[in-house]
Amino acid sequence: MQLQKFTLAILLVVLNITGAMAQATTSGEVSEIKAEKPNKGVFLIPFQTKMYISDINKEISERTRMNHTQIAEKFRSALDQNLYIALKENWQPISLYQLPIEQARKEFAYIYSSIGYKYVEVPEEENTAETKTQQTWKKLKQKIASTEEEHSKGEPEKYMQTKITNPNLLSVLFASYNTNYFIFINQLDIKRAVGETSQGNAYANKREMVVHYTIFDKNGNIVKSGVAKSYFSKNVNDINQIIKQNFPVIAKYIADKFLEAVTSAASGK
Repeated sequence: MQLQKFTLAILLVVLNITGAMAQATTSGEVSEIKAEKPNKGVFLIPFQTKMYISDINKEISERTRMNHTQIAEKFRSALDQNLYIALKENWQPISLYQLPIEQARKEFAYIYSSIGYKYVEVPEEENTAETKTQQTWKKLKQKIASTEEEHSKGEPEKYMQTKITNPNLLSVLFASYNTNYFIFINQLDIKRAVGETSQGNAYANKREMVVHYTIFDKNGNIVKSGVAKSYFSKNVNDINQIIKQNFPVIAKYIADKFLEAVTSAASGK
């Protein structure tokens, strides 16, 4: 009899513990306790329209009948969209363009008033990890001193990097959107082909697109920062074609570099 009472007591204790572990909500609903998933939220911040700098805006405008601001905004939203698509396989991106218009407008204003920019040297790996096409293109530019003065002087290539001037910015965004990382697109440059008047060299007739970016974690540490480049024909002035030919490549490059940096940091390399 005593053995039966002891066994019953043990059974009640086990049931109580199991029931306590199953309670997951304050409303009395029961659900299983699951391991917490890593936070893969990424917040995307597009470039300001004033940070769109183009040598071929006149040609694009004549082709599209759009003014400078309209062109900049179309490039800005399209690049954000392509980056969102490139990231969503491995991350949970959040775009300002997903928000209601009034909320997005407030966030744009708050973010842009909380940051600044500074020129820094392009990281060494950005210069070495190039395709053969990019290497050939760079060598060609170095030979044309009249159009690439910085190379003739041997000065290092620089890019625009975001700096956080409001120390509360990232913590406020994290609290609102629960994202551990923040990708800032700092600037978009489109440079005229260095040999648009040259003949006989395929690379001389390629325009260069450069996207400057900086990626922060929620604590304000720079995870990755640099430039992504693409090249397209001097004869392409249709804005939709420019977007189609360049933005998927650039977005994938940034997404790959981001994943590489986070993976490397997690493994302690």
